[in-house]
Amino acid sequence: MPKGRKPNDGRGRLGGRKAGTPNKDNPLKTLLHGHSVDYFTPSIPAEDIDFLRDAEGQTLPEFRGRILSQYDLDLVRMKASDRAKIEVELLSYHTPKMQSVSADMTVKDNNQKYTNRLTRLAAGEDIPNDQD
Repeated sequence: MPKGRKPNDGRGRLGGRKAGTPNKDNPLKTLLHGHSVDYFTPSIPAEDIDFLRDAEGQTLPEFRGRILSQYDLDLVRMKASDRAKIEVELLSYHTPKMQSVSADMTVKDNNQKYTNRLTRLAAGEDIPNDQD
């Protein structure tokens, strides 16, 4: 009888955890996830933010009635160039990157005789039919 296991031999899994077993909880990851959710979740009325008011004390029209996240408030305070940089960096976390593509543009001509012949004909040479 041959020794060793083979996939799909009818004797079950070859090792490791049982299918469907969840990963262990990681308290640090849970804390960081909660922090990120709080940071990006809109929860602050725009009317409560002093720097979103005009000289008369009225909330700026583009923010009236809006609920903002701390992320939104931080973006409002940044220069446009910094905002663009942050947005580009965030895109890398949820947008797949294109893989580099290389194209081989070399041509391998197995019919050199015909190519050479056509080149010579195009150059105006007179080539007899029986020539290779």
